[in-house]
Amino acid sequence: MQTYNYRQHNKKSLSLRIKLYFTFLILALLAIGIFYLVFFSQFFKIKEIKVENNKRLTKDEVLTFIKPVIFKSWLINFLGEHNILAWKNQNIGLSATLLGEATIKREWANRTVIIDAQERQWFAVWCILDGQKCYWIDKYGVIFDEAPLTEGSMIPVVFDSQKSDLLMGTKAMEDRFINNLNIILNNLPKIGFMVKKIAIDRILEEVRAQTYNGPDILISLRFNPEVNIGALNTLNQKNDLKNIEYIDLRAENKLFIKNF
Repeated sequence: MQTYNYRQHNKKSLSLRIKLYFTFLILALLAIGIFYLVFFSQFFKIKEIKVENNKRLTKDEVLTFIKPVIFKSWLINFLGEHNILAWKNQNIGLSATLLGEATIKREWANRTVIIDAQERQWFAVWCILDGQKCYWIDKYGVIFDEAPLTEGSMIPVVFDSQKSDLLMGTKAMEDRFINNLNIILNNLPKIGFMVKKIAIDRILEEVRAQTYNGPDILISLRFNPEVNIGALNTLNQKNDLKNIEYIDLRAENKLFIKNF
């Protein structure tokens, strides 16, 4: 016959409970310590946030643009912007701001966050409604800020007669057309034609480039215009273009001249 010892069982049970309570206490103290270390101590508090390579934008403006992208989750917001754990090494892109991209790097040793600000570059002024509304675009065709209707500037002005409205952060035209427009605006000055303004015909998918120092130039956006611009360069070197009304480059690998 087995004898059940209640006293011995109660003693073992008490010992187990004490161990459990002690373990729970240790874990609770550890959690409290980590919580204090993360949220209240100076250990993870940022000493400095540096913004580098910003030319037009101030530090505060750069931070205003990137904070909504970084501090999206409740946990990151709970940590707060002054906690280095809330930041992480990353590259972020912004679609509708003067800031195009930002590269963020943490330096743990001195508790510093470094932000490399890559501002959008003014490439052209894009105007609609006969110049009643104008916007800055970058080389990718992204609309990122309102612009004045400029004249006499070395920055070309594009007139888009088929558009009545444009949204910040969107592209003014399809990528293939923007790429060809880039080629036109980048290469014409190299061969001696400074572009004053461009009129775009979306239906015919072509442009009329008005130059400061020469005839108007008609160019198609449907194909890469480099070959045609090369032919224009040859014409410019060999001929006096003063009596030419316009030069037509709308046919691939062909050049036509219209005299006054």
